[in-house]
Amino acid sequence: MTEYVLVKEIKKEAKDVEWWMSQTNDVVNVDLFDSFEDASVAFRKAITDSVKACKFFPLKNGCHKSFVKPDYAEKELADIVNGILSDPDYFCENVDELNYNDNDFGDHYFAFVGTPQEICVENYGRLRFNAHNMKDKYQNYYFKYSQFDSLSGDIINGIDIRLYYAGKEKPVTKTTKKDKAKGYETVTLGKYVQDSAGNKESDITWRVLDRKDDKMMLISEKIIDHCQFSKKNKNNWKNSDVRAWLNSEFMNNAFTPEEQTLILKNCDGDYVSFLTLDEYSEYFNGPNDAKARFTDYSRKKAEEDYHCKIREPYGFWWLKTPNKEGGWGEKGNVYLYHVCGNGILNEYESAEYRDGVRPVIWVKLP
Repeated sequence: MTEYVLVKEIKKEAKDVEWWMSQTNDVVNVDLFDSFEDASVAFRKAITDSVKACKFFPLKNGCHKSFVKPDYAEKELADIVNGILSDPDYFCENVDELNYNDNDFGDHYFAFVGTPQEICVENYGRLRFNAHNMKDKYQNYYFKYSQFDSLSGDIINGIDIRLYYAGKEKPVTKTTKKDKAKGYETVTLGKYVQDSAGNKESDITWRVLDRKDDKMMLISEKIIDHCQFSKKNKNNWKNSDVRAWLNSEFMNNAFTPEEQTLILKNCDGDYVSFLTLDEYSEYFNGPNDAKARFTDYSRKKAEEDYHCKIREPYGFWWLKTPNKEGGWGEKGNVYLYHVCGNGILNEYESAEYRDGVRPVIWVKLP
C-alpha cells in the first residue's frame, strides 16, 4: 500500500534566463513509498542532489549571515541549511532568540525566520529558500528554492521537492459545538505558534465571515502575532512589510502544501490579507463582536513591543485601510485604521507602530 508520495520538480518559467541547474527542461518525478523511513531517505537525497547540481547556491557564500539575539553574534545561515540537508534529526534550537532581521550586505538583502520545524530565507525579489524539518511522519514536508523576477514577482526558476503523506486523510476543517454558542461558525486550518515560549505550534481557529458558492472568507479568531505594518512608516498596503510577510513566511509556515491549495487569491492578488474598514463594518456586529483575544505568543510579543505587562484579554489589531487625511506626514501617508482592545475603531495608528495580526483568507470548500 502506497502511503508516501515524493514529488520532485525543476521549474523554468521564463526564456533567455541563465539557469544554474544542470537540467535544461522542466522535470517532474514522482516516486511512491510504503514506509516513512524509505521515503524520508529519498526526500533528503533528492534535496541534496538538486542542491549539488546548482552552479550557484547563495547560502554557501560566507557573506550571507543573520544576527542572533541577544548578543548579536553573527551566525552562518549555511550552517543551518546544511544541518537540515545532512542530519535527519536536525532541530533549530533557541528559536525564540531568532528574529525577523533584514541584513544588507551589498547586493545581498536577506531576511531570516526560524521555527523548530521550519526555516525560511529570502532575498526580496530574487531568491527564496524554504525547508520544513521532518519530525512527524503524518505531516507533509517540503523544500523550495526559487528565483524571482524582481519586478513582476513571478517565479523564473525553482526547485520544489515535496513528500506527501497519502495514507488516511485527516479532516482539514471542522465545526465545534462551543463555537455555535458564540453566534458564529469556526473552522480549523493550519498551525501557528501560540504558546508564550514560541516553540509549540497549535491549530489556528478561524471565524467564518462570509460564504459565496463554494468559498468561505475567514479571519483568525484570535490575534496570532504582533508586528509593524511598515518599517518605512508608509500606510500603503501594496508595498507594506506585513503584506510581504503574510504572503511568504506566514503562508509557507502556517499551512502545508496541501492546505495552501485550498487558499484562494483575493481581488488584490493576495492569498493572505487584512480586513478593510468597510469589511470591518460589514462583518462585525458592533465593538463587542470585533474584540479579539491574544494568544499567549502574541501577548508576549505585545508586552515586549509596549514594554509593559498586559493584563487585558483583548488586544489591538490592524486593518489595511489607510487614513489619508491623517494629519502630519507627506500627503497623509502615515496613519491607518486599527481596532482597539474594546473593539472600537481608531484611525490614527502610525504604520511604523506594532499591532496585532488577524490574517484574512478565502478558502474553497473541501
